[in-house]
Amino acid sequence: AFSGELQRILSIGGDQEFMRRGSLKANRFKPMVKFFGPIELKKGESHTTSFTMPEYIGSVRIMVVGGYKGAYGCEELTAPVRKPLMVQGTLPRVLGPGETVKLPVSVFAMEKTIKNVKVTIDVNELFQVSGGNTREVNFSETGDQLVNFDLKVGEMTGIAKVRITAVSGNERAENKIELDVRDPNLPVTDVFEKAIPAGGSWNTEFMARGIAGTNSGSVEISSMPPLNLEKWLSYLLHYPYGCIEQTTSSAFPQLYLKDFVELGTEAKTRTEQNIKAAIQMIKSFQMQNGGLSYWPGSAYADDWASCYAGHFMLEAEKKGFVLPINFLSAWKAFQREKAVSWTANASWSNNDLVQAYRLYTLALARAPELGAMNKLLEKKDLSLTAKWRLAGAYMLAGKPEVAQQLVNGTGTSVEPYVEMWGTYGTELRDKAMILEVLTMLNMKTKAAPIAQNIAGELNKAGWLSTQTTAFCLISLCNFYGASSGSGINASFGIDHKDNVDVSTNKSISVTTIDPVPGKKQNLEVHNKGKNQ
Repeated sequence: AFSGELQRILSIGGDQEFMRRGSLKANRFKPMVKFFGPIELKKGESHTTSFTMPEYIGSVRIMVVGGYKGAYGCEELTAPVRKPLMVQGTLPRVLGPGETVKLPVSVFAMEKTIKNVKVTIDVNELFQVSGGNTREVNFSETGDQLVNFDLKVGEMTGIAKVRITAVSGNERAENKIELDVRDPNLPVTDVFEKAIPAGGSWNTEFMARGIAGTNSGSVEISSMPPLNLEKWLSYLLHYPYGCIEQTTSSAFPQLYLKDFVELGTEAKTRTEQNIKAAIQMIKSFQMQNGGLSYWPGSAYADDWASCYAGHFMLEAEKKGFVLPINFLSAWKAFQREKAVSWTANASWSNNDLVQAYRLYTLALARAPELGAMNKLLEKKDLSLTAKWRLAGAYMLAGKPEVAQQLVNGTGTSVEPYVEMWGTYGTELRDKAMILEVLTMLNMKTKAAPIAQNIAGELNKAGWLSTQTTAFCLISLCNFYGASSGSGINASFGIDHKDNVDVSTNKSISVTTIDPVPGKKQNLEVHNKGKNQ
């Protein structure tokens, strides 16, 4: 009952569930825990347990718990862990490729019989040892001494491992250390592009920058402006947060991918799984009043998120995905109640856009609120994006003449802005929403330059918010999907071998490649088709 209040001061947890599987990390500090039993002792009996102590320096608490017919007792004691010869190494928690580090090793002689100790280190492929991997230590009495080794990290990432061995006569001690080697730099994307005329060819050299094992690449052949699809879809799919906006943004564009992108079997399966997972996730955000909260467990529904996620759910249903029972009926009731009770808020410039989007989604759900639509239509200072979105609502409600009348003479130029709350909008997001409505109204001449502008922004190497990225991809998918393209007939090869034929009636084909780091490679593309 108090989850909405408690989450302000308590971290409820559970986020480990959403960590990307496969991103294994070094288990640096293994817990010193062992369990024995249960052991049954009859009256007068005793029992001794023997075990081999794992590599450990320090002390442990030994606990015994006894139980008999619902009665319990316990006893404990602290015991030092020691042997005649012990060894302990120290390294940072994390290192980067190419770094050098000193490995200090403490050697402990706990008994007077320990005199001469040979210390050796062994490393895996991520480390190189400088100055030899063996040291000798002499003890005249019990105590400890320090020896140092010099290590250099190779030009790769992964889990580095070191094994330290100390030997003196029959005594032997080991210490194993593992740690993460990770690249602290942000990913770098190089884009090489060219418009190839019908029957033409293109040769270009490229070289994958960065560290071996971290490189990936793709060849995107398109009969429309390049979108850098691989980058943006990867960005959406790996975005680390789990609010409703990010969840919706990651799945929404994937609804349209197969309509104009040639996808392999694995990609089709993964896309379908992603959409189904998003549908179930969004259901968990729904509140009793039918609205959707921004974060799970929040006390209030978020107006924009309710529209955005509801829009995705409606489009998913149109694509054949099954929605959770009663989701839409409860959501429509919430949207309808909000629509009829809406009043303008002069302090928030995008307040009318929320209402227009709400009315659009209701019309998309075949439950248009014409009274609320007409009321918004009468607003004298209706914002540009709200006007276009409202026109889309009238179009869906079967009133195309009103939609056309509303946008006649209306421009498409949006002033630059970034909104950090409310609708979380940007001018590029708004352009994408306008393009979506232009496509619905079949105004291709007016839509084409906007589509090219949006495609150009996606093809840049800059940062975009997840919602802006999603709306851009959605609008372009709808625009180019509605356009009758002549498909792709091309081939490409790398380093003059392994020609790959690309033939599809879709607008885009994306093929993954494995570039070789540090080596100049040659890409050759042939356009066998009749279009650019």
